[in-house]
Amino acid sequence: MFSEEPKFEHPLLAGCQSFRIDRPEDIRDENSIHGVGEDGNVIEDISILNDLTVPEDSVARRKYFSKISNLEKFHFETDFIYTFDFYANFFSPARHRLELTPFLSVDLIPYFNGYP
Repeated sequence: MFSEEPKFEHPLLAGCQSFRIDRPEDIRDENSIHGVGEDGNVIEDISILNDLTVPEDSVARRKYFSKISNLEKFHFETDFIYTFDFYANFFSPARHRLELTPFLSVDLIPYFNGYP
């Protein structure tokens, strides 16, 4: 934050409440929202990662992915569909803004290392 070029970064898996990984061929209806319950929350499913050391419990998983050594072991593959559920009461991912009050917000795009 106090460097010459501050960066705003957040490890995706360390910040999400729950997530799921699906194979495209397992999704039957392309016109519906897959993996989301009637309450609007993501139905967690990380069974694809079963043979790896990733904890199934969301709290334990956040702790696991908060360590850079664990995070560096993984990458996203284009062969899968990833669904994430976040709760961030100050961050608006749709607008990439830190919204502190209705009258005060900060544009974070310059701090995302060039990634929206």
